[in-house]
Amino acid sequence: MRTPTAAFVLSEGERRQLGRKIAAVCRSNPFYDVLSLWGCGALDGGCLMVAEALRQALNTGEVWGLYGYPLSPPRAATVWQHAVLRLAPNSYADGDGISGERALRRRWLAHEMTIITNLTPLPPMSNWPGLFPDTPFDQSTSVQLADLFRRKVLA
Repeated sequence: MRTPTAAFVLSEGERRQLGRKIAAVCRSNPFYDVLSLWGCGALDGGCLMVAEALRQALNTGEVWGLYGYPLSPPRAATVWQHAVLRLAPNSYADGDGISGERALRRRWLAHEMTIITNLTPLPPMSNWPGLFPDTPFDQSTSVQLADLFRRKVLA
């Protein structure tokens, strides 16, 4: 598979293949070995590190945040929920692979019981610890994950 760049556009078949490979890596033992220090996975606390690792490995995209509110309790506040790598308009990558905005919103409603109200670019990485204090982020871990993605996804 070709390595994506800012000027690179994936065909639908390549996008599906890339998404399946990303999801497989995020469920692998080597992936969890890297994240073991943090006690999280791709979708349960490690999303910032995964999104940044995918950005590094694919050499494209921008880390975006999903904001929304849980269905229960009613009228809960809208807060940051998850980080994804925006590859292109309507194309987002995370530990489940690559999906469009509509599928991403449906997945969060079905699996997290959360209504996503906004997808927006995250501020610079240097601000992440203060903005997301309950979500682990470590640049060296993202570098290790990026190397794993390069070896297993782009090979």
